Amino acid sequence: MKKKFWIAAIIILVIGFAGAIYWYGFLASDDEPIDSGALKHAVVSERKVIVPTPHEETQETTLDPAIDSPSHYFVSKAYVPIHAQPTEQALVDGTAYYGEKLRVMEHTAEWIRIAPIYQMEEGEEEVSQWVRISDLSREAVSLTGSKWQEILAGYLSQSDDYNLHQARFMDTSTALLESKQCRLYDFEQVGGWIKSMSHPDNVYFTYCGGLDVSNKIYLNTTTGVVF
Repeated sequence: MKKKFWIAAIIILVIGFAGAIYWYGFLASDDEPIDSGALKHAVVSERKVIVPTPHEETQETTLDPAIDSPSHYFVSKAYVPIHAQPTEQALVDGTAYYGEKLRVMEHTAEWIRIAPIYQMEEGEEEVSQWVRISDLSREAVSLTGSKWQEILAGYLSQSDDYNLHQARFMDTSTALLESKQCRLYDFEQVGGWIKSMSHPDNVYFTYCGGLDVSNKIYLNTTTGVVF
């Protein structure tokens, strides 16, 4: 009986030691590309991100002069679904995020198309990317005020030490979004800001535009310096 007990105890210790080594290795260096399948905050969005339509004259547009529609709209909710057809029942093919500017390539009374029309395979139904107008604004939305603070908090609240550095995280993230260096999708994918284990205290990092080391952005919450 004692022999079985000691064997079980040794197995538990070995497993615990191996786990400790794994987590130490994960936390000890944040200078390696992050694995999107094992993000520290484990909040990787299942929503497919959509890059706002670029302004290219070569892309076809179908605008009905009888419908009063601007050339661009702005997303006015935290995020909105993008459908393959202009109907709620159509496949959701992506997501657009608050404040993003969407170019109108075609419009109906209730929907706008923001991407070229295409077919997955020859003979299949034509599809594209459509957004409901009621989720959009004709005017650029403000990244200030209580509404913006509430929306941004939804993307940053899982940051490390969020309660200690909330104001700094909010201000820095807003500046990165305004400069187009980051998108809300980036903060959603990573889960906000992660405490760095390779730098002194009060340094945190996030990723913008990808999950490689080159996409990493550091923030010193004491000085406000971004590097």
